[in-house]
Amino acid sequence: MSPIEAVPTQPVPVFPLPNAVLFPHGLLPLHVFELRYRTMLRDALASRRQLVMALYAPGWEQFEKLARPIRPLATLARVGHVEWRLDDCYDLEVIGEQRVRIARVEHQFPYVAARLEAVPEQPYGADDPLVQIELRALIEALAQRRIEAQTLSIVPGAVTDAPALEVLTNRVAMRLAVPVDARLELLALDDVVERAHRVRRSVIEDGLVPAPHRTGSAED
Repeated sequence: MSPIEAVPTQPVPVFPLPNAVLFPHGLLPLHVFELRYRTMLRDALASRRQLVMALYAPGWEQFEKLARPIRPLATLARVGHVEWRLDDCYDLEVIGEQRVRIARVEHQFPYVAARLEAVPEQPYGADDPLVQIELRALIEALAQRRIEAQTLSIVPGAVTDAPALEVLTNRVAMRLAVPVDARLELLALDDVVERAHRVRRSVIEDGLVPAPHRTGSAED
């Protein structure tokens, strides 16, 4: 649905997490406390304010810090609000911009940075009947869980005022009460209508969890 955006031509810092998947248009609060990630954040703030939010691969705990394996599918994110703390740590929010694939790691010190490839979505127009049908169905599924729908600022039935299908689907996907691998599978779907269908089914079967609390990098 959204146009394909060009990815940065220069290496982008990679911020891996063990248990969180950021989707495009989603928001993830972070607490940055490790030295290398504080350095990463300062460098990002001094340039394009971009980070790659990635997920550690299974078994990452067995590797040294700078050699931990990272799954290639990730999300390019922009750093939003940042708050510096007296302990020299940071609280911040990152906003997902687009799906990317980590093509090549350029360096691992003082933090991992990689070159990226864009991962295009299957194109749909906002007025496509499939999009409109799935959007209405997703809003109705959320309406059955009124607290969650209100938390997402969705007015049941107000299709014209609702976010675009991709935006709504991705924000809901981040709140599904499913394992992290299931969220990554949703992120991997190129067809946003299929992703919306699976998210809607999960809303009905699995429910939603509260908005994500502030998370941080894996501890040493």
